[in-house]
Amino acid sequence: MQAERYDLENLIQRVAEIMDMSPEQIMNSGKGRKSVHTRSVLCYWATDQLGITARADIEPKPAISRGKELVKVQSYSLLDA
Repeated sequence: MQAERYDLENLIQRVAEIMDMSPEQIMNSGKGRKSVHTRSVLCYWATDQLGITARADIEPKPAISRGKELVKVQSYSLLDA
């Protein structure tokens, strides 16, 4: 089921809110653990919920898998609480 009210821009905003980061921080190429985890969650939801096709140079499969696991373990919700 796709999150009907989300597009990529809204998704970035939602992930930023959940992870306590700014959208700019998410889109930077930082390699810190929090940045990597945040982008992984973004990649997972972008592919799973928005149906965006994964490309190896943008959304590697390990990032998507890591994001899926983080969403599960941390009980993150795409929909506002």
